[in-house]
Order: sequence, then C-alpha cells, then structure tokens
Amino acid sequence: MLNECITAAHARGIDRVELEVRTDNRRALELYRDSGFAVESIVKKAMKIDDACHDAFRMSLLSVPMHADFPSGAGADDKRHLFNNESSK
Repeated sequence: MLNECITAAHARGIDRVELEVRTDNRRALELYRDSGFAVESIVKKAMKIDDACHDAFRMSLLSVPMHADFPSGAGADDKRHLFNNESSK
C-alpha cells in the first residue's frame, strides 16, 4: 500500500513525499527506510499519547536523487539515529 501511494504521488508530479513517525516505532522506521525514506530531523515532543510525550522523526522521499554535494553519512544511509528509543518525558 505504501509503494502504491508513492507511485501515485510521483505519477501526479509530486517529487517529495513527507511523513513523521515516532522514534520508538521500529517496524515503521524499517518499512519507511526500506522504501527509500530518509530522516531529515527529529521533532521533540511531537505527539502526546496517554499523557506521555513522544519524539518523532521527520522523513522524506525524493523522486530525484539528492544533489552530489549532499554530505556523505547523512540521510537514508545514516543509521546512527534511526533507532534511538529515547523520548522526551
């Protein structure tokens, strides 16, 4: 279903797809990363569920390759921050 949405967006000329996902949602993070999404930033206290605040990753998928000058070690290939379980309380 995710790939169908991405394909439909690109077919309509949308070059950038964005999403936010909780930092502790490992299964979703793996799915999005495997689909080509890259973490762009961390949003502190992005959501509040049952009186607990949770951080989120802001991720994006571009239909065109990133510029060659983009710093290496950042984005989709940078796993250092993908599975940080810490959430703001």
